[in-house]
Amino acid sequence: MLSFFVLLPLVGVLWILVGARSKPQHVALCMAWIQLLLAFFFLFEALTHPTIDGFFREEKHPWIQLSFGQMNMVVHYWLGLDALSALLIALSAMVVCIALAHRQSRQQSKRYYVLILLLQVPLYGCLMSRDLLLFFMCFEITLLPTYLLIAGWGTPQSPQAALYFLLYNFVGSIALFWVVIVLYALPETTQGIALHPTLLAPITQSMSPVWRQIAFLSMAIGLSAKLALFPLHSWLPRAHVEALTPLSILLAGILLKLGGYALLRLAPTLFPIELQSNAPYLAAWGVASILYGAINAFAQNDTKRTIAYSSIAHMGWIWLGIASLNTTGFIGAAYQMTSHGLITAGLFLIVHELKHLTGTRHLNQIGGLHTHLPKLSFLTAAFFFAAIGVPAFATFIAEYLTLVAMYRTHSFFSPPYVILSLMGILALAATFLRVFRNLFQGPLRSLRPLPAVQEKNYTALLLLLLCVMVLGILPQPLLKALQSLGTLLPPMP
Repeated sequence: MLSFFVLLPLVGVLWILVGARSKPQHVALCMAWIQLLLAFFFLFEALTHPTIDGFFREEKHPWIQLSFGQMNMVVHYWLGLDALSALLIALSAMVVCIALAHRQSRQQSKRYYVLILLLQVPLYGCLMSRDLLLFFMCFEITLLPTYLLIAGWGTPQSPQAALYFLLYNFVGSIALFWVVIVLYALPETTQGIALHPTLLAPITQSMSPVWRQIAFLSMAIGLSAKLALFPLHSWLPRAHVEALTPLSILLAGILLKLGGYALLRLAPTLFPIELQSNAPYLAAWGVASILYGAINAFAQNDTKRTIAYSSIAHMGWIWLGIASLNTTGFIGAAYQMTSHGLITAGLFLIVHELKHLTGTRHLNQIGGLHTHLPKLSFLTAAFFFAAIGVPAFATFIAEYLTLVAMYRTHSFFSPPYVILSLMGILALAATFLRVFRNLFQGPLRSLRPLPAVQEKNYTALLLLLLCVMVLGILPQPLLKALQSLGTLLPPMP
C-alpha cells in the first residue's frame, strides 16, 4: 500500500507521455485525487489507531548490500507511517490538488505536469522513509523537479530565482550529505541507520564529542537553508515572486516543511546530546527568524514578497518548537507546519486573484476593493487573522503550544525568547493589518474595470479556511495522535 501510494504519480507520467488524446491536467488531477483519498484514509487511521511507537503502517525490504573488506553496509527500502507523516502527506496531497486545479496550471505543456508528478514521488518518499540513506536520497531528489518548474514557468527572471533556489539548497545538501557519509562510515552501521532514537542511540555514541558537535552543526545549517531561516533565506522571496502561483503554493505549502520535518526526525535520532546542549542557540535562531521575517514583511510593497517574508517568520516558529525539546514543542512545530501550509496556499490564491482583477500586486496601486469585492475582502481578512494566530484558527494552537513548551524549559533564556516571539506576532499583525487596509479600504485606485470573481474561485479558499478552523476549534483528535512524537525524545543527560 505504501509503495503504491509513493509510486502512483509515475502511472500518471506514463499516461501523459503515452496517451496522445488525454489532457495532461486531467491525468495529473486524477492521480492527485486518488492520492488525496488515500492520504485522508491514512490520516483517519492515524487518528483512530494510535500505537506505542507511533508507526501504524510499515513496509521493509533489503535494498542495497555492499561489502568493503571487513566493513559491510546495508540499506533498507523501509517506509513507515506515523501521525506526523500521515498529517503532512494529507497536507501535501491537498496542496497538490489545489495547485493542479489552479487557472495558471491550465493549458500548460506536458512537461509541466510531468515534473509536478515526478516531484511527488520523492516528496512522499521523504515523508515515509525510515532508513536514513533512503530519506536523504528522496530529500535531495526533490530539488531537480522544483528547480526545473521554477526556471521553466514564471517571469523572465524566474531562471535566476531558480538558480538562487538551487545554490542555497545545494549548499545545504552538501552539508547534510557530509553527515550521512560520516555516519555510514561508522562500523556500527552494518545493519543500516533507522530513523528512530531507540534503534540508533549506540551508533552516534561511538563518535567523539567534537565530531558529533561538528556533524550536528553541519546538519542544522543544511536544514536551515531548506527551511529558509535567516540568514539563509534569500532564495525564498525571489522564488515566490518570480514563480507561477501554483508553484508558490507547492513551495510554501509543502517543500519548505521538509527542512523542519527533517530536523524533527534526524536531530533527536542522531544527535540527542548535541541537540540538548545547543537548544538555547537553536531557539535564538528561531526567534531571530521570527523577528526578521515579520519586520521585513512589514516593509514590503509587493504582496507576494510580504507573504514570502511572513513565511520566514512562521518557519522560525517551527525551529523554536523543536528547540524546546519536549513533546509539547514538537507537537507545536508539527501543527505549525500544517497550519502554515494551508494558510499560505490560501494567501497565494488571494494574491493571484487580486493580480488577475487589478493587474498589479503592489500595495500603493490598489485600494478600496471592499465595496467591489466584499466576499474576497471577508476571506482575505479571515486568512490574515489565521496567519496572525487569532484564536479559533490552527496557528493559534501551534504558537500557544510552542510558547508554553519554550517557557517550560526553565532555561534562563526562556522568558526573553517568549517575549521576543510575542513581539514577532505583533509585528506580523501590523503587517497584515497594513496590507488589508491598503488593499480594501480607502478610495479605489485601480485604473481598470474590475471584473466579477467567479464563484468557483472561492471554493478552494473556503475549503482551506474550513480546514484551518477545524484544526483550530477541534484540535484534540490530532493532538492526541501527535503525542507519539514524544517517542522522538530519548533519555537525555
